[in-house]
Amino acid sequence: MAATQDTNENKKKTVFLEEALEIVGEGLYTNYLCFVSGMATLAGISTMQSMLFILPTVGCELNLSSVETAFLGSLTFIGSIISANFIGFLVDKYGRRKLLIISMFGIFISSILASLSPNVITLMIVTFCSGILCGGVFGLPYVYLSEFCRMEIRAKYVTLSSLIAILSNVYSPSVAWIVMWLDIFIPIVGNFNFTSWRLYIILNSLPVLISALLLLKLPESPKFLLNKGKASEALLVLKTTYSVNYKRPLEEFPVEKLQLDSEDDVQQSSNKTQCEFLNFIITLFLQIRDLFIPPFLIYTFICSALMFAVVGLYGVIFMWLPVEASKIIYYESTHGQYDLTVCALMSDKNENQRNSSCHVDNDTFLTSFIVGMAFFGLTVVMVFLVRKFNVKYILGMNILIVSALCATVTFSNSAILTLASLGGSVALLGASQALVYGIIVNFFPTPMRATASSVAMVFGRVTVAIGSLAVGATFKTHCTIAYLIMSASFAVVSVLCFITPLKKKKSLGSVE
Repeated sequence: MAATQDTNENKKKTVFLEEALEIVGEGLYTNYLCFVSGMATLAGISTMQSMLFILPTVGCELNLSSVETAFLGSLTFIGSIISANFIGFLVDKYGRRKLLIISMFGIFISSILASLSPNVITLMIVTFCSGILCGGVFGLPYVYLSEFCRMEIRAKYVTLSSLIAILSNVYSPSVAWIVMWLDIFIPIVGNFNFTSWRLYIILNSLPVLISALLLLKLPESPKFLLNKGKASEALLVLKTTYSVNYKRPLEEFPVEKLQLDSEDDVQQSSNKTQCEFLNFIITLFLQIRDLFIPPFLIYTFICSALMFAVVGLYGVIFMWLPVEASKIIYYESTHGQYDLTVCALMSDKNENQRNSSCHVDNDTFLTSFIVGMAFFGLTVVMVFLVRKFNVKYILGMNILIVSALCATVTFSNSAILTLASLGGSVALLGASQALVYGIIVNFFPTPMRATASSVAMVFGRVTVAIGSLAVGATFKTHCTIAYLIMSASFAVVSVLCFITPLKKKKSLGSVE
C-alpha cells in the first residue's frame, strides 16, 4: 500500500479533520497502525477463548463437573457482557489508546494470576475479571484505527486488521499443541502444582502484552484529541503520520490548524452543559428504546436472531469442540475404531472412558488448528463473495449448511465425519460473523449502528453463557436433543435470513 503524495504544496490555514486525513493519506504508518490494531484484537480474542482449548485438561485436573466446566469456559463471555455497555462512555472520556493499554495490561496480569490460581474459585474469579477487561478490547482497536483513516480507505484497513485478528483461532490452538504435550508437572507448595495448562495461559497472553507495549509508542486518536480541544496535539499526530507515510519532513504537512467536522462539532456543543455520565446513560437509554419500537423493532429482532446463531450458538459449539474432540480421539486410540455417535460417547454410561491421566491427545489441538485455518480461509472467501452476491443469501446458505452439519453429528458414527461436522460448523459460523455487521449497516442509520451492534451482540454472548451451561448440564442425558434443537434453530434463522428484505445491495464494510 504505497503512499500517494499530495500535490498541494500550499499551506492551508484551517481544514476539517476529514480533509486533513485525506492529505495524510496511507502508507507505512497507516499499515503499522493496521497491524497493531489487528494484534490487539487478536490478543482480545485469544484471551476470550483461552480456556476453551484446555477445558478437558483443566476440568479433569480440578475434578470439575460438566456444568462447572461449562461455567468456567463461559466466564470471560459473562464478564464482557457486563462491561460492554459502559466501555463507550469510558472510551469517549479517557481516550481510545489509554483504555486499550489499561485493559491489556490488566488482562495480562489477570492471565498470570489465572496461571497461578491454587483452586477453581480463584481461577473463576480472575477469569471473570479478565472477561470484564476484554470488554475494552473488542471493537475498540478498529475504532482507533479508523480515526486515522479517511472515509474511502476506512473499510479496507478495518477488513485487513480483522484478518490479522482472525489468526487468533490459529495462534491459541498452536500454543496449546506445542505446550500441552510437554506434560509439565512441577510441585510448588502443598497440593498446588504448576502444570502444562498453566504455562499455556501465560504464553497465550503474550499477544496482549506485546500489543500493549506497541500501543505505548503510538499516539492517541487525532479525532479524540480534537474532540477534547487538544487541536495542537491532534495536528502533531497527523504531521507525524504524514511524515512517515510519505517520508517527508514534518514541516511539509500543508495544514496549520484543524477543525472538527460539522456533525462532530454539533454533537460536542449539544453535550457541553450536561453531566457526561448522566448524558451517556440518557443517550444509551434513548438509543436502546428506539431499537425496540417501530420502525426499527423488526430489524432489531432480525439482527438479534442472527447474532444468536452466528455468535451465540457458534460459541456453544466452539466451547465444547475440544472436549468432544478429546473424547473422540481418546476413544478411537483405546478401542482401535470409533463405532458410536458423539452423543453416545458423552453419555453417562461412557463416563468411565475418561482419560484418568488428564492427558489430552495432541490430535485434539491439531483439530482446533485446522478449524482455525479453515476459519481464516473462509473469511477471505467471504470477502470476495460479498462483492458478487447479496450478503443475505451468503449468510443464509452458511447457516443452513451448519444446520445440516449439526443434524449429521447426531447420527454419525465416523470420527472423521463427526469432527469435520463440528469443525466445519465452527469455521462457517465464525466466517459469517462479519456478514451480520453488513446487514446491520443496511438496516440502521449511522448514529444507531453502534448501539444496534452492541444490543445484538449481547444476545449472542448471553446465548454463549446460558447455552454452554445448558449443554453442559444435559450433554450426558440429552445430547442428541441439544444438537437437534441447535439444528432446528439454525434452519429457522437461515429462512429468516433468506426472506429478510434489504433496502439495497451493499458490499460488506460499505459506509454511508
